[in-house]
Amino acid sequence: MSHVPGIRINDIEVCKKNLQKLRRKVGFIFQNFNVIGNLTVKQNVLIGLLGTKSFWYIFFTKEEKKKAEEAIEIVGLREKMNTRVDQLSGGQKQREGIARVLVQNPDVILADEPVSNLDPVMSREILDILQQINETRGTVIICNLHQLEYANAYGHRIIGIHGGKVQYDGKPRT
Repeated sequence: MSHVPGIRINDIEVCKKNLQKLRRKVGFIFQNFNVIGNLTVKQNVLIGLLGTKSFWYIFFTKEEKKKAEEAIEIVGLREKMNTRVDQLSGGQKQREGIARVLVQNPDVILADEPVSNLDPVMSREILDILQQINETRGTVIICNLHQLEYANAYGHRIIGIHGGKVQYDGKPRT
C-alpha cells in the first residue's frame, strides 16, 4: 500500500505506516466467503481476532469467546455455532464472514460483492443484516455491488464508476 493523498479513515491517513492502525478500524467481508472449512463457525469467527493477538499468545479469553457468540447470534447462526463451516450453505458461510468482522468491532466494514454468489432471497437477507449493523451500531458500510437494484434499495449514497471514472455520485434513485 502506497501513500494515498487525502484519504483518511477516522483521522488515520491511508498509508503504509498506518497499516496496523487501519486494520483495527476496518473490517472486510469477502465475495468468496474466505472460511476455513474444517473449523467450526465459532472457531472461524474467533480467527477474526488473531490480528489483535501477540505472535506468542494466541489463546482466546472467555470475554472474546462471548463476543464471538454474540456476533454469531446477530447473524442468526446460533444453532450452527459448533458446526463445521464446510457443512454450511453459501448464505450461512457469508453470515459467518459477517460475524467474523463484527467480533473485531470495526468502525468501517468494506464488503466486496457480498451477495454475488447468493440467490436473490439470501442476498436480501445478507443485505438486511448489513443494514441492521449500520443502523444499530453506527458502523459505516462500504459495499461494492454490481446489482443496481440492491444498491438503490439499501444504499444511502451511490457512486457509479465506469472506465475508472465516476459517472454518478449521489442518492439512490427509486
